[in-house]
Amino acid sequence: MTQAFLILLATVVVLLLFLWWYAIRPMRTIARGVELLREQDFASRLSPVPANPWAGRIVDLFNRMMEQLRTERLRLREQNHFLDLLVKASPMGVVLMDLDGRPTSTNPAADTFLADPWLHDRIMSVPRGQTQVIQQNGRCILRVSHLTFMDRGFHHPFLLIESLSDEVRKAEREAYGRAIRMISHEVNNTLAGTVSILDLLSQTASDDEDRDMLETCSSRYRQMSRFVTRMADVVRVPEPTRQQVTVQDFVLSLQRFLETMCSGFGIRLELDLCPIPVEAMMDTTLMEQVVINVVKNACESSPRGSSIKVRVCDHPASLQVVDHGSGISPEEEQNLFTPFHSTKPGGQGLGLMLVQEVLTRHGFAFSLHTEGNGETVFCVQF
Repeated sequence: MTQAFLILLATVVVLLLFLWWYAIRPMRTIARGVELLREQDFASRLSPVPANPWAGRIVDLFNRMMEQLRTERLRLREQNHFLDLLVKASPMGVVLMDLDGRPTSTNPAADTFLADPWLHDRIMSVPRGQTQVIQQNGRCILRVSHLTFMDRGFHHPFLLIESLSDEVRKAEREAYGRAIRMISHEVNNTLAGTVSILDLLSQTASDDEDRDMLETCSSRYRQMSRFVTRMADVVRVPEPTRQQVTVQDFVLSLQRFLETMCSGFGIRLELDLCPIPVEAMMDTTLMEQVVINVVKNACESSPRGSSIKVRVCDHPASLQVVDHGSGISPEEEQNLFTPFHSTKPGGQGLGLMLVQEVLTRHGFAFSLHTEGNGETVFCVQF
């Protein structure tokens, strides 16, 4: 009885060992593989099962599948990392949004555009599936596209923001530059000969009335020549020769001239210079023309007895010209820096063309607008 029991026990143990080795162990190995798939652990591998050829083939197939998945995941990660770097470095703004149209992620270029509240509202209001051109103050031109991409079966919206300012400004500058140079050349050649003839006739005229008439004509021709030459000078602004300048000292060097110019309009000049030195890299000769043009425009739009303030701030580093004149409407504000656009009767729009050209070549941000309290502020940020 004891011997039979021992034989039976040995048989059961052998069967259990056989079952463990050929069935339970391979099944546990395969179950472990399922857990690895669930956990997306594509770096781990299953141990071979040499005792069970059927299970061994499954394990080998599983290990090759895991290696392929690991390679594919690594490739996708590298591509996504490259795309992330590309989006961050792109000059085009990218705004990812949730299904409700709320921003979830932006790149640095988009952050720059959205920092302006006026632009932010108009960029975010572009309807889905449409492309719109947004223009601010005649100097910032954006093309905004509201597009979608597929992710897990859903259409996810995003905004693509492209700055057209440099391209449009360059095309405008080339177009009006060619026209102005041609006009200047032809008109000045004609005027030079005409003025010479008028001067000769004026010298030989015997009648005072005729002489006055000829001198008036000659004077008008010379004025026309100066106007055409000034137009040509606008498109020949040289590249700035920058040097480190304390902005307060720069303003003080212009104080006497600006006071004289303002007094001619019956206007007081006030200086508001912060005590902390503000440094900037600028071409002082070109920047003098900017300040003079802006202050002159402020004088022409301000009533006699009022004041114009030239302000230097350190946070942010900026130079401002403030007046309490007639102000600028929102419609006019959009066209201020458009070539040859002027808000003054009989104006040619040359002053702001020169201002824009000089500040753009310096790389300075600038704006001109009327605030709610009636102050019109021209601001240059360094």
